[in-house]
Amino acid sequence: MSEIVDVGNYLVPSLILQIVFAIGLGLLGLVGFVWAIRQGEFDNLEEAKFQPLLEEEEAERYVNV
Repeated sequence: MSEIVDVGNYLVPSLILQIVFAIGLGLLGLVGFVWAIRQGEFDNLEEAKFQPLLEEEEAERYVNV
């Protein structure tokens, strides 16, 4: 009554596409991380964790250093 569908023809191309997509996303993330390091986004982590607790004038003092 029910037909057996052969999915073997679709399995390998979709797996290859998923692997290529995953590698591409990983490389995109790596490029973004290296860009952030070169831009100095991770240079000052100590004051950044207290910045939401500070008043606006005090926060501007740390940002404009």
